[in-house]
Amino acid sequence: MDQQRRFQAFLITSFLLIFVWMNFGPKLFPGLFPQPPAKKQNDKPRDAKEENSGKEADSEKVATATPDGQKPEAVVEEVKLPDHPTNTVAIGSDDPKTGFGLKVTLSTVGAGIVSAELNDERYKALKGPQPKAPIPQLSLVGNNLKGELLPLKKGPLVTGHISVEEIDKRLRTLDEEADLRHINWEVAETVKANGGNSSVTFSFKTPDARWELRKKYEVQSWTKPDALRDEDPAGYQLAVQLTFKNLLTKEQTLAYDLQGPVGVPLENAEHTSKYRDVKYGFRDANGNLTTNAITTAELVKAFDKNQLEELRPGQRTFQYVGLDTQYFAALVLPQDAANKQSSYVDFAKPQVVEKNVALPNWSELSLQIHSVETTIPPESEIQHDYKLYFGPKRTALLAPLEATKAMDFGWFAVISNGMLWILNGFHGLGLPYGICIMLLTVLVRSCMFPISKKQANNAKKMKDLQPKIAELKSKYGDDKQKIAQAQMELFAQHGFNPLAGCLPVFLQLPIFVGLYQALSSSVDLRRAPFLWFDNLAAPDALFQLPMVLPVLGNEFNLLPIITTALFLVQQKMFMPPPTDEQSRMQAKMFFWMTLMMGFMFYHVPAGLCVYFIASSLWSMGERKLLDYGSSSTTTLITPPTTKPKNGEPQKPNGGFWGKLASRLEEMGEMKDINGVPIAGQRRPKDKDKKKPRW
Repeated sequence: MDQQRRFQAFLITSFLLIFVWMNFGPKLFPGLFPQPPAKKQNDKPRDAKEENSGKEADSEKVATATPDGQKPEAVVEEVKLPDHPTNTVAIGSDDPKTGFGLKVTLSTVGAGIVSAELNDERYKALKGPQPKAPIPQLSLVGNNLKGELLPLKKGPLVTGHISVEEIDKRLRTLDEEADLRHINWEVAETVKANGGNSSVTFSFKTPDARWELRKKYEVQSWTKPDALRDEDPAGYQLAVQLTFKNLLTKEQTLAYDLQGPVGVPLENAEHTSKYRDVKYGFRDANGNLTTNAITTAELVKAFDKNQLEELRPGQRTFQYVGLDTQYFAALVLPQDAANKQSSYVDFAKPQVVEKNVALPNWSELSLQIHSVETTIPPESEIQHDYKLYFGPKRTALLAPLEATKAMDFGWFAVISNGMLWILNGFHGLGLPYGICIMLLTVLVRSCMFPISKKQANNAKKMKDLQPKIAELKSKYGDDKQKIAQAQMELFAQHGFNPLAGCLPVFLQLPIFVGLYQALSSSVDLRRAPFLWFDNLAAPDALFQLPMVLPVLGNEFNLLPIITTALFLVQQKMFMPPPTDEQSRMQAKMFFWMTLMMGFMFYHVPAGLCVYFIASSLWSMGERKLLDYGSSSTTTLITPPTTKPKNGEPQKPNGGFWGKLASRLEEMGEMKDINGVPIAGQRRPKDKDKKKPRW
C-alpha cells in the first residue's frame, strides 16, 4: 500500500516538474531552449488529399523542368518563373546632334517597343497632351499604350513582342498569365555610343531549360552629312535580331509570331481622307516587285465578316510589310534575302486591334508576322534579322528600301512630284511655303495666259452676241431645233467657240488634283506655318465652335469661306447677264453648285485654299486688264460674201461651226431627182421603178 502511494506521488511530482520546466525554463534558461523555425504566413495545414495533390504537382513540375533524354536528380529544386526586375531601356537619343534619328524606349516586359520618337524638330506631334502643354516629339508606335507595362498583366498589343506557342503553353503551367509577351526578360547587354545607348540585348531562358531566347535592338546612325539626312534612311531604322538556341541534346522545331507596328498615330483624323493602310510588297526570284495596299475600311469590313485574309508571299519573299498614314510609315523589312537565307516569313496577318464603331475608318490596325516552322539541331541556334523603318514618307528615303509605292500620289503622281519640286525650290530660297504656293499659282497662271486671253475674248463676244441670240429666240419661239441651228450659224459667222471657255477648267483639273495630292502627302507642308494658322496641310481652324455642326464639324475655317466668296464673285464677273428664263435658271444652278463646292472645300488643306484664293484674284485682275486693253465693244465679224451661184445664196464658211451648219443645211435641202425634198418624201416601195439617188 505504501509502495503504491509512493509511485503515485512520484508521477504527480514528475508531471509538476515537467510542467514547471516547460513553462518557466525558457524564461529562466533561454539558451537551453532553441527557437522553432518561423512558419510562413501563407502556409496552411493541408489534409491528406491536398498533400497528395501537392506531391503530384511537384512531381509534374520536376518532370517539366527536366529536359527530355536526361534523368532527374534525386533532389530537384521547385521550378519557378524567372524573377527579372521590371525596367525600361532607351536607345538612340532625343538630340539629333548625336547622329541618331530615333529615340526608342523598350521595356523588359516582353522585350517590346514602348515608343519610337523622331527627334527632328520638324516632326513634332500636331497637338500636345493638353491645350497649353508643350508639344512633344511624334512617336510612330506605342500610342495605344496608356500606362507602364507590368509583368503578368494583360494589356494592349506591343510592337516587337514575340510568341511561341510551345513555350507559352509550358509557361502557363507555372502561371496562367505567363507567356513571352507578359513576363520580364533579362537585360543581358547594352552598348553605348555617341553619349547614349546604341543597342540593347534582352535574354530569356525558359524554366524547363529547353530554350534560350535573345532579342537585340540597335538604332543606326546617319551615314550622310546633316544636309543630306532627308536622303538617308539609316537614321530612321531600327535593327531587330531574334536568336533561338536549342539547349537540348536532340533537335527541336519552332515557329514564332512577331508583332508588327501597333499604335501608329492617326493625325488630323477629322479632315483627312487618308487613314491607316496596310502596305506590303512581294519580291520574286527575278527581282520583280509586286505591291498592294489594304485600307482601313476594307479591313474592318473583312473583320466584321470574320474574313481577314493572310498575306502569303508563296514562292516570293516580303520586301516590306507595315502600316502607313498620311505622312509617316512604320514598315517591317525582313532581311532574309539580304543575309542570303531562305525566306523565314510564312505569312503576315492584318489585325483590327480596336474597332471604332462610330467611325470605322479611325479603327486601330496592326499586323502579325508568322515565321516558317524551323528545325534547330541539338545545342545549336538560328538567327532572324529584321529592320524596322520609322520615318516620314519621302521618296528619297523610301527608294533605297524599295518601298516608294508607300507614297500616295494617285494618278497624277508626275504632276504632284513636279509641284513639290517647284515648291521646295522656292522654299530653298528662304521663302515660307505659303508664299511658295502663291508663286506657284502665278507660275501656273502665267503659263496659261494665252488660253485665258482667248477665254476672255470669247466671253466678250458672247456678251455682245446676247442681243442677237435673244432675237433668234423671239423669232423662232419654241422651235428648239431651229434656234440651235440659227445659233450655230451665228457662232460660225462671228468665229465664236462656246467650248473654248471650258478649256482652262479642264487644264486646271490635273493641276488641282496634283496639288491636292501633293499637299495631302508632303511631310514638308505638315506643320508649315503661314499667317494665323500653323499647318498648311490641314484646315486653318481659326477657333473652336461651341457645338458640332453637320458637315462642318466643330472648327471654324475661314479660308474655305473666302475661297467660296471669291468663286461667286468670279462667276458673277465672267458669266454674261441672263437674257431669258433659261439663262436665269442656269445662273441659279451655277450659284448653288458653287455654294455646295464651298461645303466640299471646308475640310481641304489650308495650302490648297491659298492656291485657289491666289488663282481667283489673279483671274479677276487678268480679266480686268484684258477688258481694259481691248475696245469697249467688240467688232463683230461680218462674213465675206461672194456672188451667188445659180441664184442661190453663198453659205457662210466659219470654221467648225460653219461647216457643221452648212452640213445640216445641205441635209435639210436634199432633194430627189424629181426635185422633191427627201425629208418630206415617202419611203419608196420595191415595186417602184424609179428609185431616188442619195
